[in-house]
Amino acid sequence: MSRIRKCDRCSETYEPYTARFNSVGISTFNMDNELEDVSTDFDLCPKCAKEFESWLNAYGKVIATN
Repeated sequence: MSRIRKCDRCSETYEPYTARFNSVGISTFNMDNELEDVSTDFDLCPKCAKEFESWLNAYGKVIATN
């Protein structure tokens, strides 16, 4: 039996894959850099994950890596 996932960005269905990442989470930290809340995570298909990583490399700051 296979698992099918649905991308939260473009609504495409895809099978789970192994890549650098396949979901993005939003966390809230306080002024002391202590984790307050992990509120949401989004599943991304390979195409959207690649687009997000390109955007993040161009405009964002990567804090943690694998």
